[in-house]
Amino acid sequence: MRFLAIVTAITMIMVFGHAQAKQPRLGGCLRDVRLGQDICAPPNGGISKNREGQIVCGRGECVRDPYSGQVLCSSRPGGFAEWDRHNWKFVCTDSCVEASASNCQSPR
Repeated sequence: MRFLAIVTAITMIMVFGHAQAKQPRLGGCLRDVRLGQDICAPPNGGISKNREGQIVCGRGECVRDPYSGQVLCSSRPGGFAEWDRHNWKFVCTDSCVEASASNCQSPR
């Protein structure tokens, strides 16, 4: 009985720990050293640097392909995006769209 309680506690820690680790990478700003200014994500959007080092943003969370450097984002504001390393593809809330500098904003 005590063993079952320990196994249950460890399982709960692993599940809740994983949920905490997968918080969306939304919002924030990055410094563009080439332009000498800060660039920010749109509300509920994501921000990253693409393979050329340009700051790009999306309407939802963004993720960078670890192999090509391509940045794709959820098309839904506040939506999630993830690189599925088992199937070698992006998975996004609604659909995945390429991040763009035109989605970014200047801080107010």
